Amino acid sequence: MTAPLDRIVVALAGLPQDEQRVVARVAEDTAARLRIGLAQYGALQLDTDSRDWQQQAREELLDGSVYLAIAAERTVAVFEPFQSEEYTDDHADDAQNVTAVETTTSSS
Repeated sequence: MTAPLDRIVVALAGLPQDEQRVVARVAEDTAARLRIGLAQYGALQLDTDSRDWQQQAREELLDGSVYLAIAAERTVAVFEPFQSEEYTDDHADDAQNVTAVETTTSSS
């Protein structure tokens, strides 16, 4: 069996630098999460651990979906006042001024 670090080097071979940076970021973040799990639950025992890893992953993905939905709702709540009719009516001139500046700037 190939050593884990050797497997990573082989996996990165031939990838452009930016793709390698992305893989490195994922590896760093994953290692950080594994360290947290190690501190909380002890070392993984892949041969003897009887947890249902597919179920664990499903639950985590659902949790992630909930977190993303909450973040999206908070974003909507922050920007919602700027989308009201009162706000857009009061600031209609602002949009025209921005368009005029963009047109002037782009024609220069």
